[in-house]
Amino acid sequence: MQKTAHRLLSPTAAAVLALGAALAAAAPAHAAETTALRCERVGSPAQDPVIGRLAELVAVPVPGVDTVAGVSCDEVPAGDPRVNFCAARELTPLLAVGSRPSRDHTCP
Repeated sequence: MQKTAHRLLSPTAAAVLALGAALAAAAPAHAAETTALRCERVGSPAQDPVIGRLAELVAVPVPGVDTVAGVSCDEVPAGDPRVNFCAARELTPLLAVGSRPSRDHTCP
């Protein structure tokens, strides 16, 4: 019985791995799109202890020491003076990783 279950599981596991690889390959094109946000706090987890601790608590790895993260963000229209952060992806409802907007409050 175990041998049969193992044979049935293998094609399923292979399909899941293939799907995961396909999604990972497609991710960079989507990651280029950014969203204009108004965040309560913006900074580098390496330099801002509050953001750094929050990233640790929610178990989100933040790549690089120069990475900028936003906390408690809401989407706002591009160009709105309230835009203080641009996120390519939101990691949790509390923490987003991205960049600072341009001077005209737009995201790249």
